[in-house]
Amino acid sequence: MSCTYSCSKLILFTVNLVVSICSLAVLVICSLALANMNQLYNLKNLNTDLPVPLALWAIIAVAGVAFVLSFIGCCGAISENSCLLYLFATLLSIVLVMQLVVIGFVYYQQDNFRAQINSVLNSTLHDYPTSKDPIVRKTWDTIQTDFECCGINGPEDWKHVFNNDTLPNSCCKAIAEGSSCHARNDDAPPYLSGCLEVINSKLDPVFISVLFVCVAEIFGIIIACCLSSSISAQYRTV
Repeated sequence: MSCTYSCSKLILFTVNLVVSICSLAVLVICSLALANMNQLYNLKNLNTDLPVPLALWAIIAVAGVAFVLSFIGCCGAISENSCLLYLFATLLSIVLVMQLVVIGFVYYQQDNFRAQINSVLNSTLHDYPTSKDPIVRKTWDTIQTDFECCGINGPEDWKHVFNNDTLPNSCCKAIAEGSSCHARNDDAPPYLSGCLEVINSKLDPVFISVLFVCVAEIFGIIIACCLSSSISAQYRTV
């Protein structure tokens, strides 16, 4: 009994440590994803149209709460306080449900998100060489440079804009000053990945990390309830 009890405390402490680390990782990944999406906001006002940025903010908020709760769980395990452990399990269950709802919402809306991103990129691609608004050119250059991508689906998209093999200089990685970027550059070949694919791939680590946190939270809830029951039983036998 004593060995099982001690092991439960150690496991709960370890699980809460994992939850805190994973929650911190989610906070960092979601913050980076939001920073990347800010580039798209410069092309078009998307903050009222896209559900995913709002969902990312929700995930950040819930992950922050989970990070705080993990410390409560650690304190409950160390102090052997059954009330604190029950409180931790209850609050963590609420956070878990909220996380699953947000993940489900984002998963359900992912096709809509990709369609809107594709629409924004398509509507501004042809404005790159002619637009009087410098933000269009600057934002496309920033997206292609930061994401290391070219065009919407690849360098071929720019053929319909320039009617030749010319590409924006931001499509080539290490182009010399004063040189031009072309589809068949040997010295500075263009990025082959399309920006739509790269932007969509930035969301995958978010979902994976949140799901990993959810699994760790389930273990934490179960172990906290078992440990709390064990502590209560010990006090009743005393």
